[in-house]
Amino acid sequence: MEERELASRIKSGNIAGMYFFWGSEDFTKNRRAAELRRAAAGDDPSFSAFNAVDLFFGEGELDLGAIRDAVSSPPLMSPCKAVTVSFSALDSLKEKERTALLDLLRSFEGAIPDTVLVVKATSDGFDPGTKKKPSVFLREAMKFMNCVEFPYESEGRLARWMERHFADYGLTADPGVTSRILAAAGHSMYRLEGEVSKIGAYAAARGASSVTLADVDACVAHTEEEDAFALANAVLAGNTAEALRILSLKKGRREEPAYVLAQITKTIADLAAASLFLAEGRDRYDYARTMKMNEYRAGLYCRAASQASPGRLAALVEAAAAAERAMKTGGAGYLPIERLICSQTAAAQGRGGAR
Repeated sequence: MEERELASRIKSGNIAGMYFFWGSEDFTKNRRAAELRRAAAGDDPSFSAFNAVDLFFGEGELDLGAIRDAVSSPPLMSPCKAVTVSFSALDSLKEKERTALLDLLRSFEGAIPDTVLVVKATSDGFDPGTKKKPSVFLREAMKFMNCVEFPYESEGRLARWMERHFADYGLTADPGVTSRILAAAGHSMYRLEGEVSKIGAYAAARGASSVTLADVDACVAHTEEEDAFALANAVLAGNTAEALRILSLKKGRREEPAYVLAQITKTIADLAAASLFLAEGRDRYDYARTMKMNEYRAGLYCRAASQASPGRLAALVEAAAAAERAMKTGGAGYLPIERLICSQTAAAQGRGGAR
């Protein structure tokens, strides 16, 4: 199923069924999941609290019982309910766990006419394989689920999307503006949303009628993607300010704290694995094959891991796991992440750097 067909279904109200969302663009993926959730459970919080269930599983996590219970419970005073199951690292599950998940999902086929079930896999946590040879999970899911890929949008569509956002500020965009933003910020719509809002507010505040290239250069940070990899590297380097800066951008985009922490934990675990590979004299190609990671990305991880000892990374993995436990038991929003950053950057500074 393509996204436009999904959009038509949502518009028509014919939404019951099972969906598997995957692909590079998490922004659109999350937006469509929210639309399905709202179409199924409605906007009234009195009922949506019972008829919209969100389950989130981080690195290596799976609770089949929780999924079964959420799907099996009937909707409350409503013809339909929504269950959204999000995996930050679907590929981190053991093969037998992924098989058990598929078996459970397959058991719902034709048996849940009053339920919209959405299973989401983040771009960094799921390898779909290729069109000619899809991964085992995707190949099996395609047999009984509506599988929707969310690739990065084309530059043309992103340009029009940015221009519509600038119009909300009463602004047009000078020639070359959208291309300059894409070159500096990349194609992730989460990143672009933040940058466009920042540029629009800046241009409007100076009384302009259009966004100029100078506005873009003044507002867009010409750095690598503010993601979990960059944040983990900042922590390893003992750079508290940089790590908190990256986290502040995620806060500004209102990303779910549990999702952010799960991404950070997965990245740290992958870096720790790379460090062990290097300590055993194994190269990035072996790491890429074992981790099912493309060779370019594997090279980035191996270079980053080479700057820290296996012991340092093992301690960081333990600290990240403790932060996840604190978040699950006590909530507290971004506080466990901020404590993780501050404590671990201080530890790195005490060691004189990543080592």
